[in-house]
Amino acid sequence: MSYPTQQLQPFTLYMTISVPEAPPHTIAHIYDVDSSNIGVVHLQGSEGTSQHVVGSEKFEWGIYWHRELGDGTWYNFRFTPPEMYKGPPGLYQPWIYSQVTVKQSPRLHHHVVGLLRIIRVPDTIGSGITAYLDWMAPLIASKAKRDDLWAMSVCLRTRKYVARERKTEDKGVERFDATLFTVEATQFAYREV
Repeated sequence: MSYPTQQLQPFTLYMTISVPEAPPHTIAHIYDVDSSNIGVVHLQGSEGTSQHVVGSEKFEWGIYWHRELGDGTWYNFRFTPPEMYKGPPGLYQPWIYSQVTVKQSPRLHHHVVGLLRIIRVPDTIGSGITAYLDWMAPLIASKAKRDDLWAMSVCLRTRKYVARERKTEDKGVERFDATLFTVEATQFAYREV
C-alpha cells in the first residue's frame, strides 16, 4: 500500500528535528549557516573519545510514534539552561524527558523543521510498539547526556526490537553509521530553517 508524501503512515516511527520555541528574529542568525561545511570533531571525555557533529546541538531532537490519523505520541528529551529553570530551588535537572499524546502531526508545529521516517512497522506488531517505547525511551533518557544520541538510541533499539519480534535480522542497524546520519540530518535541518 502506498501513501501520499504528505500523509504520515500508520505504525511508523519518525525522528523530529526542531528549533527552540523562540521568536524567529532572536534565533535566525544561529541557523544562517552554510550546511556544506558541517564537520565532525572528536571529543575526549571520561568514557573515551566520542564524535560530535558540529551544529547538531543547535537543534532539538525527538521521536514521534504515529499510530494512525489523529493518534500519535511525541517523545522529547530537552535541555533547560539553569537561567530558564522555574521550579523549586535545588531540584534543577539540565535534561528533562517528556512524552505527550498528540492529535496532530509534529509537522504542523512551527518549530519542527524535519520529520525523518525511521521505520514502518507491520500492522501485526504495530500496536505493541507503544508500550515498548513508553518503557524504553525514559530508560535511555535516564542515562543520556545529549538529545541527538538519545533519539538515535531509541530509533536503533526500536528497529532491533521490531526485527526480533518479526524473527528476522535488521542488517541496517548493524551497519548503521550514527555520525554520518547526524551529519546528513543536520545539513537537511539547516536548509529547512
